[in-house]
Amino acid sequence: MAAIERFNASRGGFADARAKFIATQSAVTQAAQAMKRGEGDARSLARAYERAQSAASSAANAFERQKSALIANKRALETMGVPINQAASHQARLRSEVERTTAALQRQVIASERSHNRRVAIAGAAAYGGHLAAHGVRHGARETLHTYREFDKERRFGKAVMA
Repeated sequence: MAAIERFNASRGGFADARAKFIATQSAVTQAAQAMKRGEGDARSLARAYERAQSAASSAANAFERQKSALIANKRALETMGVPINQAASHQARLRSEVERTTAALQRQVIASERSHNRRVAIAGAAAYGGHLAAHGVRHGARETLHTYREFDKERRFGKAVMA
């Protein structure tokens, strides 16, 4: 999942760098037009034009760096066998499965607690209720712990496979 997160981060940085580059190009164009029209002091117009060109050059370099990072991260994902157009859907599907499994485990814990509470109530009516209740609690806790361990193993396996 770390590779997918790096790709998503570089994709966001690429979009930001592209927007800044376009904005600085626009500023250079506006400064050039102001110089042609002769608006204001020629020296200040020339300085503004040079600053805009410098900013555009800097933005172009940042844009190229982000583009290279995006391409490198895309290739890294593809070498792992994850087609970039499917990476996000794979990640979303895995997240959905983990959430669904967690919800199922929570329902199972609730059902186990209800079952345990019923057993405790029944056992309380009997002469040996205390002993039976202790056994039920121990057994219910063991079953819950076993279920959680199985879920955790599956979750870790899924995380390792998708990472």
